[in-house]
Amino acid sequence: MKQLKKIAAFAAIALLAGISCAKENNIPEDPSVPSVEPTSLVFTASTEHALSKTTLSGNDADGYSVQWMNGDEITIVDGAAHVGVYSTTSTTTSGTFTFNSGTEVSTADYTAYYPASIYNAGAPELPEVQTYTEGNIAGFPMYATSSTPNLGFKNLCGIIRLNVSTVLPGRKVRRITLSSNRGMSGAISNMATISSDGFSAAVSGTAGTVLDCGGEGVAISSVPTSFYVAVPEGTYPSLAIAIETTDGASQTRISNKGIIVTRSQITDITLSYNKLFADLSSEGTGNTYIISSAGLYGFDATVMGNGGLDPMTGTKAASINPANIAGVKVLWELNSQGRAIKHDGDSYEILYNNGYVYFSTPDSFLTGVACVAIYDSSDNILWSWDLWATSAPGTMTYNEKTFMNCNLCAVSQNNNRGFLYQWGRKDAFSAATGSYASFAFVPALLTAFNTVTGIHTMAYTIANPTSHINNGDPNSWMPQEEYDKHPWMDGIKTIYDPCPAGWRVPTSDDQNGMSGLPGTGFSNSINEFGNPNSGYYRSSTQTTYPSAYAYRQNGERNNWGTNPAMAIRCVRDETFVASHGTEDYDYFDLDEN
Repeated sequence: MKQLKKIAAFAAIALLAGISCAKENNIPEDPSVPSVEPTSLVFTASTEHALSKTTLSGNDADGYSVQWMNGDEITIVDGAAHVGVYSTTSTTTSGTFTFNSGTEVSTADYTAYYPASIYNAGAPELPEVQTYTEGNIAGFPMYATSSTPNLGFKNLCGIIRLNVSTVLPGRKVRRITLSSNRGMSGAISNMATISSDGFSAAVSGTAGTVLDCGGEGVAISSVPTSFYVAVPEGTYPSLAIAIETTDGASQTRISNKGIIVTRSQITDITLSYNKLFADLSSEGTGNTYIISSAGLYGFDATVMGNGGLDPMTGTKAASINPANIAGVKVLWELNSQGRAIKHDGDSYEILYNNGYVYFSTPDSFLTGVACVAIYDSSDNILWSWDLWATSAPGTMTYNEKTFMNCNLCAVSQNNNRGFLYQWGRKDAFSAATGSYASFAFVPALLTAFNTVTGIHTMAYTIANPTSHINNGDPNSWMPQEEYDKHPWMDGIKTIYDPCPAGWRVPTSDDQNGMSGLPGTGFSNSINEFGNPNSGYYRSSTQTTYPSAYAYRQNGERNNWGTNPAMAIRCVRDETFVASHGTEDYDYFDLDEN
């Protein structure tokens, strides 16, 4: 009986001890059973064949060799619904994966997903955003099933290798967006039948995919750079490929026939992107373009002025044939070299290609004015433009009309006099302060401009935009025949109007009563000035040959010959209709390359 009491007491103590240990989440050991450490499963993962991914390490006789990358992760789900993330340090074609996070898997069968993120908590999906890897593709989606820890992955997608080039300087790709009328990213709609579907993933809808190239971007040049993007197998009608640069410029190109992508294979598309810039002519063309921030710019060099009426012919101006344009050059620049157009010590960063002039500003924005011209194979100037680097002009009101709050081609708030213009011409000449020498030009003033005498035609001025024409009798640079054709028309902007798009030379009625404007003076030649402290402002309104109305800053209207160059205070062109909102699709053919 004592023995039984001892046993009962021992049992009670043991029970209390067990409860105490249970509260500490400790399991009492049975000394008769040897302890065994739990064994973690190690998985071996191999890829399907030479074109599957992970990483394409190089092209050899058998195609691309394939290897895992150190840090690659896969998600594994076992038969007991345990979900674990496993990672590898392997850089071989058959990688070893060990447990990293989640719940360790133990019970067969196993399903695995690469990259780990596409598992998406049991709702597998193809990612909307992919990450650029130089010469490779990051995270090519794969899937594996196995009853053992040996995983044989199958590719779920094909690869588009986009080979991109550009003639433009300094272009860096920030992102590439692919889209079509069929989906490229999102939930995998056929995951339940993926093996019987040949392991080709399908997604619903029309969501595209984005290749993120990082904040620093990827430089492109005239030598194609390859970008790899994973997309589901299938035919993509009207595939749109949009490239955006690090400075926000973009260009979209669209296929004019279906692009076929096959699972586990690479589809090559080679394209040039030569419109990755801020298009100054996208919302209207003119003889002066305003640039208000640093960047890469371009404009349509086939359009003369606003592309509208040419009074010399009485019809809409014809476009300049790109085949007739041999190049572009800088004729002169106000202030030090490389202010409006970047200068690298040897030359300006400006070029012509396929109908467009492209140029870069300095990396830090500077104010200035430059004159650029396109020319033919015989070095004849075909047309010229003034590039006006300035903060965006404000506005002021006269006679219920909206005017700029500075003169055309003014270069700063404290120097708002701007440049001077002979009546009827689009060409700018230096502003007057009593002497041209007070303005620094590149090249030097007497090289940048010249003075000629006699009567000259409009065709002459186009070919000689830096020639200031001085003719004393009559006081006109042009023949009466051309004067009578009204090169500057009242209220109708012609191709010879020097104001930017959306603005025009004011009529005399527009100017009526204008006063308090800054002194500008006028010039009869590059070395002959009059009244530098008085303001003289051109209007479009003619009187009789050889004269046209102009206003002085005191509000007085005068009748002046067309010969003297005077300032222009542009007025809003109420008839201007911007071209934005229209679609100009840039189609490509796979045979383009």
